Amino acid sequence: MTLIEGDRVRLRRIERGDLEGAAGFQHTLSILEPLTQIARLTDVFDQTGFWTEDAGAVVVEAEGRMVGTMQLYRSGACIHGYEIGYILHSEADRGKGYASEGLRLLGDYLFAERPGCHRLQLIIETWNEASARLAEACGYAREGILRKGRLLRRRRPARRLGLFAGAVTLSLSGRGHSPSRRARPAMVSARRWAMS
Repeated sequence: MTLIEGDRVRLRRIERGDLEGAAGFQHTLSILEPLTQIARLTDVFDQTGFWTEDAGAVVVEAEGRMVGTMQLYRSGACIHGYEIGYILHSEADRGKGYASEGLRLLGDYLFAERPGCHRLQLIIETWNEASARLAEACGYAREGILRKGRLLRRRRPARRLGLFAGAVTLSLSGRGHSPSRRARPAMVSARRWAMS
């Protein structure tokens, strides 16, 4: 089922035939667990279709094929919006505007179709500057850094090392947003604020 279509990409709900193509990428359909086993992917698909009020996943389709996926999920009980993640599956598909158009389209869809959605956010690891620039080009504004927000596990000979990594938070707020324009966060002078 197509959700929304742009000039280069179409966003559609996950279909059973997409599961094998998505299995090679951890967390491409769910942030909760690394769904890489076909049996588990099929179980989750049968239960939810990867689409509920609180979470979902979509295919980014271009040139008649799946080039990536995006997922969305409630960012917190008291936050009226969603966190979004995205991945293009092949390096060859990067730099063609598929991810940026998909991010804009998904934002348009969520603000239009989910009345309780007033905020979208991305949490991008600090080393992924290209993804942060892509988000900013889509109108997202940097808010800060979640320090030690994620535990990364790396394998080393004879031991396992756990490292905490930081992540950049970016957001897009409100109805009537213009994802094609860069967000301009309101600046308040600290001095003026202190004097009032």
